[in-house]
Amino acid sequence: MHLSLRWGLSVLARFFLALTVCLSLPTGAVELPLTDCPQSALSCTSSCTVYTLTYSEELHHSGGGDEEFQVPQSWRRIPLMSSNAWQEVTLKHCNWNVVSYGEDADGNCVAYTDYPDVLRTGRKYALEVVWELKLHHERELADFSLAQSGTFDNMPRVLAQEYTRAEGVWANAMLDERIRDTAFTLRDPCVLQTLYNIIGWVSGNIGYRVPDTPQYPEDVYYTKKGECEDTSNLIVAFCRILGIPAWLEVGFGVEPDWDGEWSNDLLHFSWLNYYPAAWAKVYVPNIGWLPVDWVASYRSGGPRTAKGAITHADILKPNFCLYYVNAHSDPMTARKEIFLGWNEGMFQTLYDHAMYLDVSVELVGI
Repeated sequence: MHLSLRWGLSVLARFFLALTVCLSLPTGAVELPLTDCPQSALSCTSSCTVYTLTYSEELHHSGGGDEEFQVPQSWRRIPLMSSNAWQEVTLKHCNWNVVSYGEDADGNCVAYTDYPDVLRTGRKYALEVVWELKLHHERELADFSLAQSGTFDNMPRVLAQEYTRAEGVWANAMLDERIRDTAFTLRDPCVLQTLYNIIGWVSGNIGYRVPDTPQYPEDVYYTKKGECEDTSNLIVAFCRILGIPAWLEVGFGVEPDWDGEWSNDLLHFSWLNYYPAAWAKVYVPNIGWLPVDWVASYRSGGPRTAKGAITHADILKPNFCLYYVNAHSDPMTARKEIFLGWNEGMFQTLYDHAMYLDVSVELVGI
């Protein structure tokens, strides 16, 4: 099912920012199998389909005189996708040397490169990164029911301490009295029923609409509109207010007919064969971590029920890949500064330094 071009442009902008817009001269290559990150216990068969994801970028710095642009440290990072029960990811190539590896504040694996600290005028800076993705088929989520769900008394203390803090992108929403009052009207002794109530409230009160700028959960609550990441962050905020561990996940799927391009005087994007999305990951005692993807069930024509938002999550599809987890941080600040609504911050940076950015992303089967 095709989404609107405007939806694609907005969400793709967030995806490109998550790739951190790394810049460099060609200097080397690396092949690295990536490590596991904590995930829910989805099961899958051994059959899989193999794809390559290629991110290419060329920055033209045509400013006059001796003007130089100081490269932010975040531009030197390559985000690395995790390997887990339903996907195997290998970094096959990058056109500069990887000098070290680490984790970001949310536990996502990243690589650091040796490209220049300064971008000089009159030069072009090229980037190419290639990943190999093995996406397993027939992913299964074990059947679950209200009768199986634990109560709040059954919540593991270590998970509650780690994933219910008022922090990151959810901090302000969790301290907002109106949002807190709404959250507590949805609480039930049964944790799964509470989650169903939260999904039902979002379904009944938030319209699916792509806003002009990235939104915090409190923005979604008061404007009553948002897209997949926006609504998922509101679900996470509600869960954390009530003491239910939750975080945000972002991924992308292979979609053969999903391609296009967009450009203006400063920026050009093109994409082929994929679409990005985001969903909440929520812990229910006696059941485990569940993906909550209200927008996916809405988009796919699945059951418009609270349980359908879980059983029809994008990550359960065999053509879908987890990209990164946001469990603690506030990437929205950078998005508002750099990709402000598609977008003033990025455009201003390019304009101020007389730069032109050309980016393409392609997903192809092997």
